[in-house]
Amino acid sequence: MFGIGTPELIILAVIISLVWWVIARRKKSRSFKLKNQNISIDKSNKKRPSMSSSAEADSIDFLEEKVYEENDTIIGTEEIPLDNRLGSSTLISEHEFARTATTHLKIEHDENIKGRFKAEVWSVLEAEVRSSLAKAIGMEFGDQVSCRVTVKFEAAPGKLVRYRVRWKQNTRRGIFSIGVGNQTVQLPYSVTFGLYHSIESLSGNK
Repeated sequence: MFGIGTPELIILAVIISLVWWVIARRKKSRSFKLKNQNISIDKSNKKRPSMSSSAEADSIDFLEEKVYEENDTIIGTEEIPLDNRLGSSTLISEHEFARTATTHLKIEHDENIKGRFKAEVWSVLEAEVRSSLAKAIGMEFGDQVSCRVTVKFEAAPGKLVRYRVRWKQNTRRGIFSIGVGNQTVQLPYSVTFGLYHSIESLSGNK
């Protein structure tokens, strides 16, 4: 009817098949490219936690304080001799003493460890250690403490007595364990605070 024979129909069928095969290949190629794009987006999302982990590197957590030494530090001594070797009655002498002391804090630095952190991180560490210790001892560092006492000394007849007044401060030494990011830093310190006195009697005829 249209002048198309059997051979022409066969050729037409082959051409149509080739066209559909090419179209199908293009669809597969497009879908593969889209899948690759989705994978790249997922990879970019996986990089986000590294940003939060870098922020956590500067986070500071105070883990514990370990005190390994507490003792007295003598900051001054005064001696008062009472000579009553020629006396026949008790010798009584009244003396007044006064002293002023300063509250100190010393934080030891390990330059090898300090070099691994930013300067502002160390400033925060020192400030927090200073604040924690100031609360513990009930005073600020650099504050001065004054004490004034009046003491009566006695020497029995025929005796020479020496009295010794010692001025002292409390000294505490310890270590703060501090978490900086994923590392633990040991921060040794020594603090000197308070002010008090003790009296010793050194009897003898010397």
